[in-house]
Amino acid sequence: MAPPGMPRMAVADPYPWYAWLRENAPAHPVRGRWLVSRAHDVRALLADHERLSSDLTIGGTRVATLPLGPEAGASNLLNADPPVHARLRAGVPLPTARVAALRPQVQQLADLLIDRFARSGRVELVEEFAARLPFQVICEVLGVAAELRTDLKRAVDSAARHGHGETGQRAHLHLGALVRRQLTGHTAPPGTLLASLAQARAAGRIDAAEELGQAVVILSAGHETTVHLLGNAMAALLTHPDQCARLREAPHLIDTAVEELLRFDGPVWAAPLRVARQDISIGRMTIPAGDVVTLLLGSANRDPQAFHHPDTLELTRAPNPHVAFGRGIHYCLGAQLARLEATVAITTLLRRLPRLRLACRTEELRWQRHPVVRGLAALPLRFTPTH
Repeated sequence: MAPPGMPRMAVADPYPWYAWLRENAPAHPVRGRWLVSRAHDVRALLADHERLSSDLTIGGTRVATLPLGPEAGASNLLNADPPVHARLRAGVPLPTARVAALRPQVQQLADLLIDRFARSGRVELVEEFAARLPFQVICEVLGVAAELRTDLKRAVDSAARHGHGETGQRAHLHLGALVRRQLTGHTAPPGTLLASLAQARAAGRIDAAEELGQAVVILSAGHETTVHLLGNAMAALLTHPDQCARLREAPHLIDTAVEELLRFDGPVWAAPLRVARQDISIGRMTIPAGDVVTLLLGSANRDPQAFHHPDTLELTRAPNPHVAFGRGIHYCLGAQLARLEATVAITTLLRRLPRLRLACRTEELRWQRHPVVRGLAALPLRFTPTH
């Protein structure tokens, strides 16, 4: 499934299409929803829960769904408004210090994964690295039992691959059943997010359905977006060899580099759906109350009104007010964790794999057709074998 209204040929490179929308139709109606593309409007509406609701029901009728399956529940962080959102978010604390303490473990995981292919001189990075590192990290953060992880990985991959159709629904149901098995049959270690959710349920702050929905959303959304953050970032670096060489020579630039890679080709092309609470005027168009709204993060991050030379990858760009993680109360819960994983993964890959390069032509890279996520189906690479 492609994003609504996106021409088929634009899946590999949607940025010219975004530019046309910003210039000609900053609020564009297509297939029952409105696409909002300019940075000013996207930034304002991301933080405006007075005009936009994340609760996808109008008058008790569900007007849209998130691509996360029925087990995500009707009330989770992605589609809850205040005060429900604050109550749900309080059940999954993820402070900066706790994320920072994970760095040695993330580094060890990255090195172990690279050890598996370092001697071969080639790797399909999405399957062999980018899809594995975030899954193991999110399982550690959640506190998923070791014996469930293999089955969960298959279920997460299947749900991501099959999307909204009948097969996708079955995959999401299976994923939900596995998460329920974790919640009912295993006690998560203290300090993990599942332990925090269990405490919140025991205290009556959330119910069992919300506990399950939160766990499914964190596992699914947090894992898949970081997979494609790593894949997209490495593809961007390797197709901009001057910037890649600069980062190799000056690894201390990694913090600004990660922010720029998030802006330049982030893993989420649009924010979770919203519904207009009232009429919203954008340019010469009015979005009627009750209509579904899609905020185009990828377009906002390439808007020349917000960024100098937005189509140029500049790893030292600062300031960098991108919206890859959203904005406002729905700012991504796992943003710091994703930054940590990207920092460790990118620096380790560049340090350990000499002469790292694409094993295909840029135009041969295959991009997934997905309603929300932007990511590569595969990223074949070559490098000088190491021991």
